[in-house]
Amino acid sequence: MQCVKPINTQMKYWKYLDLNWRPASLRLREYALSRPEVLEPGSYFKLQDHADIVNHVPEVVEMLEPLKIDIRFIAFFVQLTNNCNIHVDQDSQYTRINIPILNCEHSETKFFTSSKGPVRALEASGVPYYYYEPEYCTCVSSYKLDGAILLRVREPHQVVIHGDHYPRISCSIGYKQDLTHLLDE
Repeated sequence: MQCVKPINTQMKYWKYLDLNWRPASLRLREYALSRPEVLEPGSYFKLQDHADIVNHVPEVVEMLEPLKIDIRFIAFFVQLTNNCNIHVDQDSQYTRINIPILNCEHSETKFFTSSKGPVRALEASGVPYYYYEPEYCTCVSSYKLDGAILLRVREPHQVVIHGDHYPRISCSIGYKQDLTHLLDE
């Protein structure tokens, strides 16, 4: 599905952030791959003990220092198939910071508008989530995760892997502050 020009031209769905993300990414890759539960099938969203990550990977805190934010959670988004459902994330914040960990250069994150509301479902872990039926969706924006990205997680989106590049792992960081204003700068 090709993306079209957004209907709402005021909406910016994502933005690259000028952060020193590579040292954190390399160390997070080591961290993730050393934990077998991260690669287990089931839920895409693998919530981590963020205090443990900060202890083992201080580069995460260093990367985020310019933003002066307080980490609320850190999770790995692990994909073992070509695409996930078009979905919205269940979070109290509207944005998150994602960085690439493994095989993200072969994937694309797409944003959508939908003419029909979401469908409620349960992940394998029992956590509820909302997905959208593709036949009612129009792709309006996309990006390749090749840097630190601020994205709107409560807008319909989907990660698509091009080819057989598995696992695809990204790190998703939630924080206490609202960074939505950065998308308008």
